[in-house]
Amino acid sequence: MQKENIELRSPKVQNVIGKMPRRLVLSAILIYVIVFLLVLLVIYFLDLESANILSRLLKQIV
Repeated sequence: MQKENIELRSPKVQNVIGKMPRRLVLSAILIYVIVFLLVLLVIYFLDLESANILSRLLKQIV
């Protein structure tokens, strides 16, 4: 018995994913996760006023 390979992605998505190097995608995801965790830690450990300053800075950046 052979299992059927069911593709859930559209051809457009497959083309975009296929053109991007896997290492680049994984690196970008890792960087986003690290930055997100660092922001959470900073907000958790700083007092509320400093967290508000940080959130305003992040809003300006994004």
